[in-house]
Amino acid sequence: MNSLLGLVVFPWEKGIVERFRNIGLEHLNEDGWPQWVITKGRCTTLGELTRYIRNGASHGHLQFSSDSQTLEDVTIQVSNYPPKSKDPNFVASIRAQELVLFCEKFSVLVHGLVS
Repeated sequence: MNSLLGLVVFPWEKGIVERFRNIGLEHLNEDGWPQWVITKGRCTTLGELTRYIRNGASHGHLQFSSDSQTLEDVTIQVSNYPPKSKDPNFVASIRAQELVLFCEKFSVLVHGLVS
């Protein structure tokens, strides 16, 4: 999760996300990116997803399905809360082992944009 903070939050704060905000999630799925399971709200672009992940990670709105040390046993849920709201407007989850692949692909994308 610390890697997620560095990988998503810092590029967001530096404005790098603007350079890929319109990449559709369906395009990423075609390129082998793991899928997030969205259970509340709507999200169609990597920019939107990055914003929700950034908000959830920055504000502590992450939940883990298990304390297991085995990635295959853990699902991570991220939620986004609008200002002054007690209810999230976005909830999505991903298996921990798939989050590793997501972070690797995201890292390659970000590195290509800043190089």
